Amino acid sequence: MEALTLTAANLERIKEAAGADLPIIAREIQAGQAQFLDCYGCAFVLRAEGSEMVTVCAEGKNLLKAVPLIIQKAKERGYKTIRFHTKRPALQRLLNKIKVPAYEAERVYRVVING
Repeated sequence: MEALTLTAANLERIKEAAGADLPIIAREIQAGQAQFLDCYGCAFVLRAEGSEMVTVCAEGKNLLKAVPLIIQKAKERGYKTIRFHTKRPALQRLLNKIKVPAYEAERVYRVVING
């Protein structure tokens, strides 16, 4: 696992997963509020919220290989839970494949009120 620099090329790696939130996520990385990492070729944006590690977004073909390492690092750092934000309901099926028990904890709805 290695840190990624905040470049246009690296942001391109999370463009699909971040969607319209890409500028917000880039600002969080720039401000040091989130970490931008590469793990087995999969790009992750992670941040801490109390005792929870939040996977803001992740994109790449090696998610199944990367998630166990992300979990291991979260345990080592004392996190109690990991929350995965995703637009794809298939995440639970992927996590089940690697024997990671996961459940849906929230749904997020966006309402455009100005624009």
